[in-house]
Amino acid sequence: MLNELYALSAVLSDRGVKTEIWHKNFVPNPKTATFRILIDNEGNIAGIEAITDEKEKIAIRKWETSNGNSFPSFNVTPLFGLTQDEALVEQTKELKKQLDKDKPINTDQLKILIEQALNLWNGQQKLAKCFNQIPQEMRTLITELTAENKALFSLTERILKTTPQQFHQQLTDCLLNQDNLLSFFDLLFFYTGAKPKNTCLVLEVSERSQFEYPANHHKAQAWFNQCLLSAGKKEVSSSEKDAYGATNNGWQEKFGAIRMNILGDVTLRAMNDESRCQYRYGQINAMGNPVGLQTREAMSSSLGWLSHPDRKRKTWTDISRSKGESALLFAYPSVMPEEEAEIAQLMGGMTDEDGVIFEACAERVLKSLSQIPKTIEAQMQIFVLSKPDGFRTKVQFNHNCSINHFVKAAQAWQSGCRNLPPLAIRVFGEDKKPLWTEALTPFPEEIVWCLNTVWTHFGTQASLIKRFSMGDALDLLLYSGIKLEHTASCLLPALTSNSQSFLLALGNAHHTGRALSIPKNFKKQALLMPSILALLLDKSNLKNEVYMKSPAYLIGRLLSVADQLHDKYCKYVRNDSRPPQLLGNALMAIALEHPKQALAMFSQRMLPYQAWARTYSDPNPDKEAGLIHFFLNEWGAICSQLAELDTEIPIRCSDTDKASMLLGYLASTAKNEKS
Repeated sequence: MLNELYALSAVLSDRGVKTEIWHKNFVPNPKTATFRILIDNEGNIAGIEAITDEKEKIAIRKWETSNGNSFPSFNVTPLFGLTQDEALVEQTKELKKQLDKDKPINTDQLKILIEQALNLWNGQQKLAKCFNQIPQEMRTLITELTAENKALFSLTERILKTTPQQFHQQLTDCLLNQDNLLSFFDLLFFYTGAKPKNTCLVLEVSERSQFEYPANHHKAQAWFNQCLLSAGKKEVSSSEKDAYGATNNGWQEKFGAIRMNILGDVTLRAMNDESRCQYRYGQINAMGNPVGLQTREAMSSSLGWLSHPDRKRKTWTDISRSKGESALLFAYPSVMPEEEAEIAQLMGGMTDEDGVIFEACAERVLKSLSQIPKTIEAQMQIFVLSKPDGFRTKVQFNHNCSINHFVKAAQAWQSGCRNLPPLAIRVFGEDKKPLWTEALTPFPEEIVWCLNTVWTHFGTQASLIKRFSMGDALDLLLYSGIKLEHTASCLLPALTSNSQSFLLALGNAHHTGRALSIPKNFKKQALLMPSILALLLDKSNLKNEVYMKSPAYLIGRLLSVADQLHDKYCKYVRNDSRPPQLLGNALMAIALEHPKQALAMFSQRMLPYQAWARTYSDPNPDKEAGLIHFFLNEWGAICSQLAELDTEIPIRCSDTDKASMLLGYLASTAKNEKS
């Protein structure tokens, strides 16, 4: 990934795009509970404010010299622990309930709890560094006072006047004097869980209005960041070059982390000499690929530009839902078009809150890419980062291809998803009334989502597994030849197996004129599954004009018509009393494995319904006599087609046969659809 980011930095430089370069130790605050502590000129706490806006939290940065040691923000545990005594825990929970209900509590009760509680700040060495060592080091870097750094410098002077013990006592008093203690309750007490949760404290000067820029103002942060970067560049310049031909100053240092949405901190290169792979070529840690400070900053700022929140859907998108783990997909062309479109959304997205469908997204993306001159050999770079264990970042997929290949792949994807018979899906609309809807073209991530969903209990329950990844869907989109054949042959049996229960339940509901009740979080899969089956058949070199003439597809159609005729029989002969499964639906599970055996059973079980349909007539057109005779004729027509086929009905179904049969079972019957 380093090579791709180095190339991206060159692209951005050529286009004149300015990227933010942040010192590796000047990092954003976490999205934990955050409070601003106002410090007066004597080093005492003058007030406390809760910071609730998530963007404001991460916009504030801290100088973190080592893990957990930082300034002017730092993480702390709650002030007091009560978990050592169950009675104290119950008292604390009761007080919290009163606060939740807007009921006032007696401050004396809190003081009694504090007297019996443990001081969780005792013995924490890092607090001494946050209150003393780091502020002193920060003061030495501020050699000249400016409007940007005056408040920051004053804050370092003020905090040096206090100690962690004094700060702890003053913070306790400040919290006890709050009119609304609810927001600060978990900062005061630790009373539930196995481990205290950290809270972020942001120190700030109390008289902010007297300074042009407060200590945590973005201009003050930008000034200090530049100060840190300049200090790192004062090292003696080296004549040696790094792996990318730039000056190798600082090549032995570790890469800094980039803070991203969803993933959190991401390190571009983990140099850990305990990893055995480091010894493969005898070059350990930085020696394996020396990268100088200048190159490293360019790479880090490029990844920061790619992952910026404002570039969501354009160059990155969240794909965590499809596999149940934190993951981001990145995609960008090596030559930036004048008008950027949602390239990442096209490959990794789902239909989002503004209702974007694949075709509309693809149209915008292809229009944008058409602005790149064809004389330029532009490339599309795609990679996926994930955190399977929640901590270490893994490159899950990495691929580049020409823009021309990418455009053709997107067009082929849409064409493959339309490789369907005439088909409509009955679902509940926004007004909760059932309506017939066309199948949707899935985004690649939606294919992973459907593949990782296992349906049980006749399509009423769904659960997610972690078998397939985004790489499988992107292989389906971008590759051809043997690689594509292998991917399709792996995905098709998994999809038919995991979704068989759901698709049969969907067809059974359709054939009785109902819409299947689907779990809310999975209801969109009803509109996606047929298109995914059609796409996988297309990638297996089976077009609809071919598979719609296959024995498997015709058997699916035969059993579909059997369902619809059985439904009319139940309506007029059994007074609307229907079994859980109709005739064709009950035989489909057998037909998907042993089609010949299912046909033999069908030839016996169809006889009473056939006899009834032949003799049924009613002068009242509402009784649907014409439709019943139409179903009977369809049986005959499909049986004739089966008899005229050059190929024999298989003893066992292949994976493509199963997909064809399921599409045949779901395909629309013209007259039934009209009625």
